[in-house]
Amino acid sequence: MKRTLARLAVVLTIAAVIGGLVASKLIPASKKASEKKKKKGSKTKEVLVTTWEVEPETITDALSTVGTLKADESIAIQNEVPGKVVRIGFEEGERVERNQMLLQMRRDPLEAELEVKRQEKALVETQIERQRKVLEKGGISQQEFDVTQNRLQVLEAEMDRIRAELDKTTVRAPFDGIVGLRSVSQGAILTQGTEVAELSKLDPIELDFTVPERYADHIETGTSVRFRVHNSDAIHEATIDAIEPKLDAGNRVLHVRARTDNPERRLRPGSFAQVRVVVGTIDEALTVPSVAVITSGDRKSVWVSENGKAKKQNVEIGIRTENRVQITEGLEAGDTVVVTGRQNVQPGAKLKVDTSEDAMDVEAVEPNSNKSGMRNKWFSEEPLESRPDTPDPPPNARSKEDGEPSDSSSETSDTGEDE
Repeated sequence: MKRTLARLAVVLTIAAVIGGLVASKLIPASKKASEKKKKKGSKTKEVLVTTWEVEPETITDALSTVGTLKADESIAIQNEVPGKVVRIGFEEGERVERNQMLLQMRRDPLEAELEVKRQEKALVETQIERQRKVLEKGGISQQEFDVTQNRLQVLEAEMDRIRAELDKTTVRAPFDGIVGLRSVSQGAILTQGTEVAELSKLDPIELDFTVPERYADHIETGTSVRFRVHNSDAIHEATIDAIEPKLDAGNRVLHVRARTDNPERRLRPGSFAQVRVVVGTIDEALTVPSVAVITSGDRKSVWVSENGKAKKQNVEIGIRTENRVQITEGLEAGDTVVVTGRQNVQPGAKLKVDTSEDAMDVEAVEPNSNKSGMRNKWFSEEPLESRPDTPDPPPNARSKEDGEPSDSSSETSDTGEDE
């Protein structure tokens, strides 16, 4: 028994010695491999980006809003007197001139009544001439003569009334304009005030829009505004002609009316318009492309290149232009801001600026007016066909569906949707 225990002790001792020797060989090797792997993993991968150098510039502070086009003058063509329509003096959709006859109602009974009064007047005038001669000889009193003269005056007043009624049977154009679709036909019997058609003056044309209360003090008559209507890329210019003296108590906005020439009548009343009003300019402003700004809750930030490495910088923003955001705090002139490729950027990442021919032109990065959302309130100052198409994004700017990592889901590019 003792001999067996002694043998077991010797075996355990030998095993311990061998295990220690093996461990002394394996641990340094494992540690060395781990350090090598760690060193290899710590090598920063270059991220392909496009950048923007911050420089002072003069920017325009402009208000973007919506409006509606209205005819400069517009009335419903209606008959003043009831009766039968004997003539319609216009064709649908044609241009008519001021005082042109538009609608003629039946007038025979009034003309007959006026003729009766004419005959009565002629008889009374003859009677007055006879009485004047008799009055000079003392054959009648002055009172009798005055009664006959008064009868003549009454007849003349009645004739004037009939003539006025006759005038009402003819509806004339009060101004030059275009007549719309008519709703009655010749021979129809109309009640008073039946709407026959609509007459509109389209040149000039009015643009009605509203301005938020905070901009009310910047709006003046004579100020030029620019606008664009749907289904057209043309930019039109109008001049503010009238301003409502008070704010709308319901939504605290100021109602404004502008006018513009419309000689070819391409602008139609009722059209929806995107309106841009310049309210001021800012000199020496620092701006970045709107897509470079990251919004996370109330915090806004940008990625900047510092000695070729990425650094996240919190910023404060001011006004917006079509595709720029003013930076009021957080950046200085000369700073380099990452515009595209930022979804792959991490703090300290080494940045490689894409200078290839396929690199995205950051000047062309702007809100897309073809997509729905708040970004549609920003529209181009120039016809769309004259602007370069937005190029395809560089390889590092692929979408999440392509498997590329992205920023936190709570962070978004600041293109106007958060406002």
